[in-house]
Amino acid sequence: MDVYYINTVGNDQNAIHKGMNWLIQTKSSGEKAVVGLVIENLKQLFTLLKIKPERIAYILDKGMFRLPTEETCRMFTDRTLREGTFSTGIVIYPPPRFLEKVLSKSGIESLLVIPWKSSDIQLLISKGAQEYK
Repeated sequence: MDVYYINTVGNDQNAIHKGMNWLIQTKSSGEKAVVGLVIENLKQLFTLLKIKPERIAYILDKGMFRLPTEETCRMFTDRTLREGTFSTGIVIYPPPRFLEKVLSKSGIESLLVIPWKSSDIQLLISKGAQEYK
């Protein structure tokens, strides 16, 4: 698995846009996904992308959305992660234990992590992750 991180901390709108652009541009042999510990992380992602609240509610209800490339992008939280698979994804603000859970999931080819704290970056570096610039 190729693991990358964006060198940022906290609620960074630029990092969210950069992460979504990475997800759109990265070639994948399977499904793409956005992963957050809880649904609030995913709501925050869509809010930072300036998606209207009624559209966010629809996306969260369906559990997936279409990328501009017409690819389907699934959404996973800690509760739903074990129920599905994906090959390429971004992980939004994962705490260390959740990040470990995502990293141990089989079938993932490429992952980009948007961290919340600087200690999360150190954990990623110790796992061999590379900074995505």
